[in-house]
Amino acid sequence: MRAGGTSAEVSRSQGDEVRDEKFEEAKKEFAKEKAKLADELDSEQTQNQILSEELVRQTRLLEQCQLARQADEELIRKLQSECGELRAQRADAELQLVVVEDDCRREEDRTKEELVKRVNHYLRGYTLRELAA
Repeated sequence: MRAGGTSAEVSRSQGDEVRDEKFEEAKKEFAKEKAKLADELDSEQTQNQILSEELVRQTRLLEQCQLARQADEELIRKLQSECGELRAQRADAELQLVVVEDDCRREEDRTKEELVKRVNHYLRGYTLRELAA
């Protein structure tokens, strides 16, 4: 029985073969899983890089927008201030116009009164001459 070995030895040998086959299968499965995880990790790292670059781009864009907004707000404040000054100037000009128009009306009234006095004076003189003649 030495050539073939005892049944216990054969059984142990077959058990070793089965164990070795299962070990090899497990190694192959492990290698597949490892490769799959490595691919997923590479994919996630690539995606993270893309997202990081996009975040940097968006952050810069946000900073530019904030600067533009600050400039716009400053311009709005300046224009509102100028608008207030122009409103005040307009109000002053309207008051001056009222004063000038009032002065013109008074001057016109004085001119009319003076004209009426002269016409009446000339008419009296004409009437007196006509009566004397």
